[in-house]
Amino acid sequence: HNYDDLDQNWLHLPFGGADDGVERLEEICRAIDEHGAEGRCLLVHREELNDVVCGVMGAWLLWSGLVPAGPQAISFAERLTGRPLGTAGREIVGLVASADPPIGA
Repeated sequence: HNYDDLDQNWLHLPFGGADDGVERLEEICRAIDEHGAEGRCLLVHREELNDVVCGVMGAWLLWSGLVPAGPQAISFAERLTGRPLGTAGREIVGLVASADPPIGA
């Protein structure tokens, strides 16, 4: 893998969208927390910056408690990426917002 050649730690966590479920999204949010600990930088990507990537980032903001509710998570994700969050991304944020019991750190 190219990251190995650069002596960079990496983790592959496939996520196709809200249909993958809240448990899978929570696993990804935990991994973001673990690998971003102590101020380490993270690169989260897919083939393109799309609603799945942006939705996961918005969901993580809500999951981690950095924003209080889904609409704020969506707004932050849109401002951070400079693009509107479509239905697929909003559904991902909605997994965290509507989880019962609530998920998050």
